[in-house]
Amino acid sequence: MLLMAGLLLVGGSMLTGCDNDDLDTNPYNRGGVNLLGFGPCPLKRLDNMRITGTQLNRVDKVLFPQGNTLLTESTTYEEAEFHLINNEEIEVVVPDQTVPGKLRLVVGNDTIVSVSKITFEETAVIENVAPIKNVCAGDVITISGEFVWNIASVTFSDYVVVEAENFLKNTRKEIQVEVPREAQSGEITFSNGADKPQIVSWPEPLEIRQTVVTGLSAEALEFGETITISGTDLNLVEKVNFPLMTEGVAFTVNADGTQLMTTVPETTISGTISLVQYSGLIAETVAYTLPMAEYVSISPTEDLKEGDAVVIAGKNLDRITSINLPGGIVLKQGEFVQSATQIQFTVPEDMGDGKVVLVQHENYSIETDKVAMHHDGAEIVIWTGPWICTGWAGNQDLAWGNFDWSTVKVGQEIIFYVEFADPTAGWACISPRVADGWGNLPSIGQIDLTPGAEVQRVVFKPTAEDLEALQTKNGLVVTGDGFILKQVALSILETVLWTGSVDLGNWANGFQDLAWSGYDWTTVSVGQKLLVYFEQDTAADFWQLKLGQGNGWNTLPDFKDFAGGADAVDIAAGNTSLEYVLGARDVATLQDGGQGLIMQGANLIIKKVAIQ
Repeated sequence: MLLMAGLLLVGGSMLTGCDNDDLDTNPYNRGGVNLLGFGPCPLKRLDNMRITGTQLNRVDKVLFPQGNTLLTESTTYEEAEFHLINNEEIEVVVPDQTVPGKLRLVVGNDTIVSVSKITFEETAVIENVAPIKNVCAGDVITISGEFVWNIASVTFSDYVVVEAENFLKNTRKEIQVEVPREAQSGEITFSNGADKPQIVSWPEPLEIRQTVVTGLSAEALEFGETITISGTDLNLVEKVNFPLMTEGVAFTVNADGTQLMTTVPETTISGTISLVQYSGLIAETVAYTLPMAEYVSISPTEDLKEGDAVVIAGKNLDRITSINLPGGIVLKQGEFVQSATQIQFTVPEDMGDGKVVLVQHENYSIETDKVAMHHDGAEIVIWTGPWICTGWAGNQDLAWGNFDWSTVKVGQEIIFYVEFADPTAGWACISPRVADGWGNLPSIGQIDLTPGAEVQRVVFKPTAEDLEALQTKNGLVVTGDGFILKQVALSILETVLWTGSVDLGNWANGFQDLAWSGYDWTTVSVGQKLLVYFEQDTAADFWQLKLGQGNGWNTLPDFKDFAGGADAVDIAAGNTSLEYVLGARDVATLQDGGQGLIMQGANLIIKKVAIQ
């Protein structure tokens, strides 16, 4: 048995204040009808009560919330007898069947509703609450006892409140409340509605049934497919959420709440379906799968040129709707060839270095490994073919005074661009030698080529001894077997832009020495390599580097593609440098209002910056 006292205010003449209970929202505007207060509270039924306000002579009716014995969804009010004392005061007789709730003044077609509640003196005694177990939303709970009609509200777990005016039955000895859909299992409490309310709890927690999922019509699903979720109490579901969907999807539930039907959205991914109930609790299905694109490989990955064919291998690639290429280039369906296992596209003009992003839909995309373009800006072409080499023939165009090998410095690379003479052959080789007697260079002999139809980039970095041999033994002869020599180039040595020591901390500091007129970036061209040398903080376990512009410190646009859409690249443990080829958008940004280069990152100490 629970006892609930009815005292809400101290003193028999206190008036209950009402905030904004006005037809005229200004309570001090005496030209409008306002409800300012009523009392004394707590009340006794059939006693007199005073109402104060403004322009009360215009009040047509005074309504009290009425107790009733019928199960009905409509709320009923009892009209009270009242006597106008003056324009600012009404005296009213409290009806015998009234219950806690809000007072209403009817003025023509308008109604003023009090903020504060009517409360009563008698102590509510709660003797029983039933049913208490296996209750479902929509079920009716009966609270019985003495003066229970003085209960102003019933609160379910998680602060779900039913006010007295919404009770289905409200009599002196019994009230009935419909369990809201939002209610959860747990404590049920009762309030007398006073300004300082007394709240009591029923000792036994309420057990409310919730949605249970027992099955899914299929676990291998297709986009746009209609599916059925089986279970119990599915009529308690308010929203159906698929992975990565910001909004719930439409659904229907059968009459007995055992089946829920919905359609798989076109922009979700594999995962589980979440059924969000009105109570806020979530029930989930078993995991399902959808035909999502998967990446395996991309080829070629280096020295790409405009017009080259690039092949991406994977799974479900026929689901790809667009391709985002480094450099901000987007290829739509029809601009590339695709099947379930392969995509092929042609390298367009202005494509940059970085990862290729395959977009299936707005919420799902996959990335390839990084690809690199051929950059003439970092090389000097010293010979152009083609020249076919079979049976160990020799090309002497760079020998016998045809090229000045004294201009080549230690650290530069000799790059041979070659392809198989017979694309179906399983072997070919190239051998750079000195002209005198076609002797071997000190550090290198024969270089075997990788079988394939693509042009290959063979890089040879001569030592000081190699360069001395080329200068004293009449230059370079290229020989070998089974290949076509397309081009020979020299790498450009780096130009140091800055040396020093700047500790980036953990994204705490910024490197700005090459921003804000610290360097003339108009001297830099698209395709040149930016070389950043650094030390790692060995106390850390991760390292990152961002290249940005001085203006706003925004990430360089092509570098963002290079970083896979992130602002920074991760640096592997032990690495001491980063080579990055500047794209067209990067150079434009650095030169045109970007105010030069800044760097940020994590746990790196910048030591040198160079350009090549």
